[in-house]
Amino acid sequence: MRISSFTITALCILFCGTVGLCNTQAADSSLQQRIQIQEQRLAEIDQAAASKMEQVEAWYADQRIALAQEIQQIARLAAIRLDPDARFLWVEFANIYRAKPLPDVYFVPEVRFNANNYLFTGNWETAILRNSMLDEYLVSETADLLLSEDFAIKLATIEDEGWQAPGLRDEARQLLRLTKQVRARARAACDHLEYRKSLQIDGIAQWERELKQQVTEVLEFLRRTGTSDIAVGTVLAVGCSAENEWVAEIEGEEGNLRSGDTVRGVKIVSINTESVQFAKNGTTWSQEIGAPASAHWD
Repeated sequence: MRISSFTITALCILFCGTVGLCNTQAADSSLQQRIQIQEQRLAEIDQAAASKMEQVEAWYADQRIALAQEIQQIARLAAIRLDPDARFLWVEFANIYRAKPLPDVYFVPEVRFNANNYLFTGNWETAILRNSMLDEYLVSETADLLLSEDFAIKLATIEDEGWQAPGLRDEARQLLRLTKQVRARARAACDHLEYRKSLQIDGIAQWERELKQQVTEVLEFLRRTGTSDIAVGTVLAVGCSAENEWVAEIEGEEGNLRSGDTVRGVKIVSINTESVQFAKNGTTWSQEIGAPASAHWD
């Protein structure tokens, strides 16, 4: 009777996914040692799952940084599409509430400056450069406003209260519509990232559950079998190789077997997480892990 190392091997493949098959010869160990090895696998599965969770969190942190940049770009593109005067007025409007004054001089394309403020530029290039800098400031500020929940609430208040100021209500309604579109796209992008994260977490949890169940079944098999002989053809374990290919360990045969292999005249038809399907002389049957070998093996 031989219980090979594949039980350990398959688990290594399943929870590492990038390593080759182990060569531990559990067959030479006592039953108690084999049981201890499988119990240790449970602890290793916990460690591997925790490591995978840490990797997901690190990935998530990087993705949040990238997402923040993506959302900011969405808002900037929307802000750029606004009329420059509208950007200036709405930023000025918001800054009044935030007690955050704008620069005292705003150059228009004709290189004029507002009110009675005075700024000596010396040349056209300086004036144009300063105007470009201020435009960049206004685009960034407007983008932040389009993403701001407080600003959206303020616009909605202006619309709902029916302000009588000429044009303000209509302008607020139009900008509120754009704000809602930008914020909706931002929410959709955030929701998608959260969905991707939850998929990975759920996948790790399911992987951990299924792998622990396999180890538990192997432990039950070892304890149930005890020192009695295991019949040739018994499925000792199944696992997934680093190449994402299912393999099985069959009592009486060395090595790891794949779909299509033939053992003692019995062909392996398919392998899944719970059983192996065999065929011989036109007859097919399935055997679960640890179940008694079929009479067709005789």
